[in-house]
Amino acid sequence: MTLNTAVGVVVVGRNEGENLRVAIQSALAHRVPVVYVDSGSVDDSVEIARSMGIEVLPLDPAIPFTAPRAYNEGVERLQAIAPHIQFVQFLDGDAEFMPEWIPNAYKAMQQNLEVAVVCGRRRERHPQASVYNLIADVEWDTAIGFVDACGPESMMRLSMFQQVNGFDTTLIAGEEPEICFRIRQAGGKVLRIDADSAWHDMGMTSFWVWWKRSRRGGHAFAEEAWIHRHHPARYRFRECARIWLWAFILPIVALAPAPWTGGQSLWLLPIGYSLYLIKNYLWALKHRQYSPPKALTYAVFYLLMKFAKWHGQAEFLWLKLRNRRRGLMEYQEKKQVI
Repeated sequence: MTLNTAVGVVVVGRNEGENLRVAIQSALAHRVPVVYVDSGSVDDSVEIARSMGIEVLPLDPAIPFTAPRAYNEGVERLQAIAPHIQFVQFLDGDAEFMPEWIPNAYKAMQQNLEVAVVCGRRRERHPQASVYNLIADVEWDTAIGFVDACGPESMMRLSMFQQVNGFDTTLIAGEEPEICFRIRQAGGKVLRIDADSAWHDMGMTSFWVWWKRSRRGGHAFAEEAWIHRHHPARYRFRECARIWLWAFILPIVALAPAPWTGGQSLWLLPIGYSLYLIKNYLWALKHRQYSPPKALTYAVFYLLMKFAKWHGQAEFLWLKLRNRRRGLMEYQEKKQVI
């Protein structure tokens, strides 16, 4: 089979506007079947997609919107219109494929039959526009080779996607790493190739929007750890434990005995956090070859992210105690929050 007959693209979005036109055009450039899945947009996203001649699937608003739900229903519709496909490529509606990404991913799949997921380097379009855009770009600069998880613009082998029953539709975030965990448990491999996958415009200019995005990630960590709590691999347990150590346990250990230590225990905070900053600063210099300012920015925000993610984890636990679930949590300023 050729790329045009073996690969299909699922684009998901909500209130993406003209960004969606760019995203869809980058997929159509490869002459592959494309499905756009819309999660309740109130702008002209659906009309834009339909005007470009692709299959459009507006999700039923009676069922809670989540990205994994959109991905799964998109794959089902893609199979209905193109039953011959073997690989599914995913794309967020506010991103744009690099011109050579789909051929590169397809080639990697053809050359590595044991690989179930191929991902690349997502790049922020305007990393200098704000420190938050820069942090996102750094976050997407992942290791090359066989890895544990992929990002949004990944290509998946359809047979393995079906074997693990697709994405977990209950998750509000973190769906790509979670499905990669199940794929790896089923014997598949995740490959990060040395190629750029997509441009993405984070458009993030507010600290509190960044905090909300990080908080959402913490909520996802806790939820995934809970879902897989009985699995021997203890998925996400270490990440959650580290977050609680730095954002909750260390402050408690320093603050609680302060009245009996004459305040001496408070020194644990500047000492502990300084050592943590230095460790991550030196790691970024050595292993990522970042400039000193970029390495320092990485170290500072990596620490601050612990507190935002602890916020998200605490929220998950509070809702769990009340037998409630968190709905869709959108963080981008351009979007409407549910």
